[in-house]
Amino acid sequence: MPLLHQLSTILVAAALYCASARSSDPEIRTPAGTFRGKVLTSHSGYEFESYRGIPYALPPTGQRRFALPVRHPVIGHKDGTVIGQEDCLFLNVFRPLRSQVESEDAELKKVFVFIHGGGFVVGASDPYLPGDLVTRGDLIVVTMNYRLNWFGFLRGNSGYLPGNQGFWDQLLSLQWIRDNIRSFGGDPDDVTISGESAGSLSTSLLSVSPLAKGLFTKAVLLSGTTEILPTSPHTSNDYLQKASNKYGCGSGSVDGNEEAVVRCLKQLPAETFVTDFGFDPTISATSSGDDLLPKPFAEILNDTDFLSEVGFYNRDYIVSITADDGDIMTSARFGVIDVTSQKHSLEGLSPWLGLPSRVAELVLNEYQNIYGDLKKSVTALTTDITFLKASVSFVETYTRQPRKQSNPDKNAYLMSFDHSPRYVPDQYMLHALDLAYLFDLNTKEFIENFYYIELEDKFYEEDIQLKADYIDLIAAFIKTGNPNKYLTEQKNVVWSPFDPETKGYLSFSLQPSVKKDILGNRRVIWETLLPRWLQEQQQSGAREDL
Repeated sequence: MPLLHQLSTILVAAALYCASARSSDPEIRTPAGTFRGKVLTSHSGYEFESYRGIPYALPPTGQRRFALPVRHPVIGHKDGTVIGQEDCLFLNVFRPLRSQVESEDAELKKVFVFIHGGGFVVGASDPYLPGDLVTRGDLIVVTMNYRLNWFGFLRGNSGYLPGNQGFWDQLLSLQWIRDNIRSFGGDPDDVTISGESAGSLSTSLLSVSPLAKGLFTKAVLLSGTTEILPTSPHTSNDYLQKASNKYGCGSGSVDGNEEAVVRCLKQLPAETFVTDFGFDPTISATSSGDDLLPKPFAEILNDTDFLSEVGFYNRDYIVSITADDGDIMTSARFGVIDVTSQKHSLEGLSPWLGLPSRVAELVLNEYQNIYGDLKKSVTALTTDITFLKASVSFVETYTRQPRKQSNPDKNAYLMSFDHSPRYVPDQYMLHALDLAYLFDLNTKEFIENFYYIELEDKFYEEDIQLKADYIDLIAAFIKTGNPNKYLTEQKNVVWSPFDPETKGYLSFSLQPSVKKDILGNRRVIWETLLPRWLQEQQQSGAREDL
């Protein structure tokens, strides 16, 4: 059974690297305690310091299960990893070697915080070793764990169920970074947060949360925003009802019996909650109506006054997708769409799109007219509807800031990672594969544990070069808020901030280029044809009712 499957929900994977043997491990004293680390070696052969398994909150176990996180008291701690347990609220700090951080004239280094993905169901921080990112980018990098699935997002009409627990974990982690990162040589006043997939959804939510104001200055969103999923009130019993039914904590409706159900769930062994690797789109993890997210995400994006108040427009953003993000819906363990035939594809597409089967068929036909191959058509369609449209919506929101509050020094950029990797079947730029160019991953293991495919066990020379290019681009943005520091000097490319008129974006590859209108010839499908088909469907239904 693959590793990511075995450790689902509360997975905290073992690190993929061994520490270099040294006579003396590095040690750092911080307001939160004293931490002893290890020296690791990056993929490119350069050494860097690692401080892993730092607890930033008390164990969310026993009566603290499902509750908001509580800051951990001052401790002494040695670098280590933890595997598959409910007590998972740890973070990892990586930095260049001490001599490069603590010299007398050294400036504080910029800080990059990464939030892992996994559909809020699986995942952990430890596989994301940022060796090349730290050493080539000259950055402080922090990765974090947060509660997942039932532990991280169970909500209900009870004071014992706040909802959004995983997001509150992330918030507390950012507060820990603000209070302690200076001791590692990092600048607490210039922090960039980022995430991929569910981590990108998390990043988008933190970008509009009033509680995250002042905790970061820039954001990099990789494949998705919270707009992908509906947002339910934090007092909704939908998730609690499902948990009660699944784990035998009562019969019938939980309404009026919430606290008894919660007591029952708190008494169950942690391993009871380990779930199969998968995603249930009928339940949204994100909750609204609390201090962290006062209103539904989609509603917030249309409220420029609220966004101004929470500092949304006072940051720089890169919002990115991969060219074939949608393949996650057909080839991965999250996949819900069968592409063996058009009939089977429509059985999955219709509910996913929320469209009548006949309308979904018309949409798919249009994509097949463009792409021909059924799998490529479904991949392109789901890329557009699940990832691209939400990403464009986010950057368009940024351009609607009130003129009186607009900040010309802050910008939002749109990107598509369009490399065609030769080591991947059909050369698809898969969902999450961009992380192989940002972190020192075991790419073969990482992708094969997630997708039903087999990769060649190597990066080509072009991929090694592309990784260096991508790190240079992201590092330039982290340091200055402007990725053109790298692009213009090294690639003779000028990437302008997103403009709602031209809809320009960066097509990133070995030869990056700036293009217009990322939705291209598919725009007419969504903006012209689909509204017409839905109207015709509605009229047809009305006639049948007569």
